[in-house]
Amino acid sequence: DLFSVIHENNHVNDDICTVLEPNVSLFRARIANSKIERESIISDPANQLGAVPAKLASDQRMTPKGISAFYASSDRETCFSEVRAITGDLVISGEFTVNRPLKLLDLRKIEELSKKEYHPFESNYLEKSH
Repeated sequence: DLFSVIHENNHVNDDICTVLEPNVSLFRARIANSKIERESIISDPANQLGAVPAKLASDQRMTPKGISAFYASSDRETCFSEVRAITGDLVISGEFTVNRPLKLLDLRKIEELSKKEYHPFESNYLEKSH
């Protein structure tokens, strides 16, 4: 299954991780249509664009409720796509600079690592190959 590529026996598979070195930029974006939202982000960008506090974290793609994660991209355009803004929406983005080596789950590697070769006579072949 998908998650066996990410972790097995409660250990993260290092092959699916990337280490970012200091001074690399990461980007986040948020739709901010109201003046109050924009002023809030501009006055405190680190907290407003950073990871949400754990007590406010909802279910996300890769994290359950109560687990805070910093979803970011290496380019601003991807962030704009991720927020799914529609015509007329105002989007604010922020650039964050890595200040120490940072180990990240690299979602681009999932497809590559999940393409394992399974033998058709292996037990559970159909389940493993899909």
